[in-house]
Amino acid sequence: MKSLKIVSKYLQSEIVDPLSAHELLGNALLKLIKTRYRFVELVSEVSDICKSWGISESAKKHCDELCEDERLQESEYSFRTIVFYPVVDTLCTQLDNRFQGKKYVLDTN
Repeated sequence: MKSLKIVSKYLQSEIVDPLSAHELLGNALLKLIKTRYRFVELVSEVSDICKSWGISESAKKHCDELCEDERLQESEYSFRTIVFYPVVDTLCTQLDNRFQGKKYVLDTN
């Protein structure tokens, strides 16, 4: 995610303005939260990229697997609930928790 990269580079720079850092972190957190609700759009974007690069979206079918349409829906649901949501939620929580001290300092000045 571009906003996290920007924040990371800024925080590693020699001169860091606390107010600018606060704004950049807030923007990054907001974009992460919005990303959580864009799963369907992201899947569509990835699908378009796969098509433009000539990459097949389907997996090999084995005799004990469900039909292709059911497997696709099930795998998307599983990925969303087991991987996507937990990763995005963890990123949001960690970003928020790690910078609580920064927020306290800015609020008390």
